[in-house]
Amino acid sequence: SVWLHVDRGRDSPAEPDPLGRLEVPVARLTTLMMAVLAAALATTALVLLPVPVLGWLVGGAGVLFFGGSCVWLVVSVVRPGPAIRADSQGMEDRSSLVAAGWISWSELSRIRGTSAFGQPTVALTPRDWATVVGRQVAWRRALLALNRRLTRSDDLLVNVNALPCSANDLANTLEEMRRENTPAGNVG
Repeated sequence: SVWLHVDRGRDSPAEPDPLGRLEVPVARLTTLMMAVLAAALATTALVLLPVPVLGWLVGGAGVLFFGGSCVWLVVSVVRPGPAIRADSQGMEDRSSLVAAGWISWSELSRIRGTSAFGQPTVALTPRDWATVVGRQVAWRRALLALNRRLTRSDDLLVNVNALPCSANDLANTLEEMRRENTPAGNVG
């Protein structure tokens, strides 16, 4: 089966193909630029490592966070498959380290465009946070739990900075797909 690839700019809406499937790839150039920035920040953090105590803490944390981010961003550019995939059954989020993975439409009560920490995001509101997050591997569950505490929300967030469409357009399309593919009593 062929999935629609969204290759348009952020001002164009993300739309499913005639069979009701949507695939949103990673914006490779944007992601590579973010990887270069993360590498620069990791390198800067390395400079702090020789400074006793504070340098070890700040530099070590910076190297781990920004170095890990750089590696993940490079991997996301070269790995096959889309960042977001949706069809009549549900959606799969592989857009970040704290991606929600596979979620059926019936497990979501709503999808909306929003902002988190000043970044455009798509908020996925699960009916049961523990069930959806419980399917993840341990390290991802820990990251999702940290994200939950930081945002003080049960929403699972999809950051669209590395995607070729806007948060609102993607959220509207996914919400429409959710409503069309969820039984009437379970739409939310």
